[in-house]
Amino acid sequence: MTDRLYQPNGTVVTGMWSMETNETLRNLLSKNQALVKSFGKPYYLQYDEDTYSEWWEFVAFDGTRWQPFQLDERFRISSEPYLDVNDKGSRPSDFIEQVCAEFSKAAIMSSG
Repeated sequence: MTDRLYQPNGTVVTGMWSMETNETLRNLLSKNQALVKSFGKPYYLQYDEDTYSEWWEFVAFDGTRWQPFQLDERFRISSEPYLDVNDKGSRPSDFIEQVCAEFSKAAIMSSG
């Protein structure tokens, strides 16, 4: 997608995840359906008769390491809590902002 945003070929299984809603990302992806279609068919998990989840898997480079995250069908991001003991100034919102910037780049590339 970009040099810092990729879709892996399979699911990325890790430990504890947190979910974040970012209106900038939600608006960007809602207005760029061609980009969303390029994500392919989302993964699907049925919990019971009435409850299910759909999501896509991604990894993004945060400047230090590749971080996995999931983007659900409502464009919410689920990711590992950001724990970089060497970078005291980073926050989870910094990673989300980086992800938004990469999706914005991908939207420009897909429309051009």
